[in-house]
Amino acid sequence: MSSSLDSNWSGHLGIDWRVSDNTLVYAKYSRGFKSGGFFTAWTDDTSAIPVYKEEVNDAFEVGVKSNPSDELQVNAAVYFYDYQDTQGKISAPSAAAPSGYLTALGTLGDAEHTGAEVDMLWSPAQMPGFSVQLAYAWLDAEITSSDYFSFDQLNDVYSLEGLDRDFAPETSYSVNIRQEANVTESLLGSASLTYSWRDDLAPRSTQLSDIDYGLLGQDDYGVLNLYLAIANVSEGWELSIIGENITDEVYIVRATGDDGGSYMDMLGRPATWSINARFDF
Repeated sequence: MSSSLDSNWSGHLGIDWRVSDNTLVYAKYSRGFKSGGFFTAWTDDTSAIPVYKEEVNDAFEVGVKSNPSDELQVNAAVYFYDYQDTQGKISAPSAAAPSGYLTALGTLGDAEHTGAEVDMLWSPAQMPGFSVQLAYAWLDAEITSSDYFSFDQLNDVYSLEGLDRDFAPETSYSVNIRQEANVTESLLGSASLTYSWRDDLAPRSTQLSDIDYGLLGQDDYGVLNLYLAIANVSEGWELSIIGENITDEVYIVRATGDDGGSYMDMLGRPATWSINARFDF
């Protein structure tokens, strides 16, 4: 393993082309790696602790940054990530674990991530202090080649090849609406509403079997946040009210299990309100 680590390299190469005063086109290539190792887990059966290989990622991206007008800004990019020996969660058989298998960090195989992102900021001149920001992302992340196998929750063996990557939602988007206005000559008020939505974090295509999906699947969800503030810029202070998940959406941020046969859903933060004060000095 040491020879593999010693022989690797990382770097970045980028090219920018300013097509006009308002448009920049770019292309870049990056290479990075994560060291290999072994997963230290709760078990007295050291033979069950898997050794995972070094992960290498070759990343390619092409994009554009533009200001079509004084009121509009648009950015877009497409990218391709080529992972070799990518690391991730696997299940290895272990007589020492009560459930009969050990959840560990291991080598999944090779993976490809193909994606696109677009974001836009609109600040109309006819509406001073008003702005709308939109962002959209699409991602296809899949284990394309693998000689490795894992175990589902019934200890049946499944190949990892062809599975989608979990925690890589296929689509996600956000919308932010903001308004600023002078309350008095010295006070500036602002209000912002942000809605963020993401696709399933662990859909059926990421799971080994139907039983895994029933225990570990994670559905899509959307969260609405509110921000209200009043500030005195010249005196350097601001008072704000922040509302997070104001619709009290119930959603799972992570579904997981332990090696004792228990499973749990980690829920996102419920509706939360806070009052904040900031002073600059």
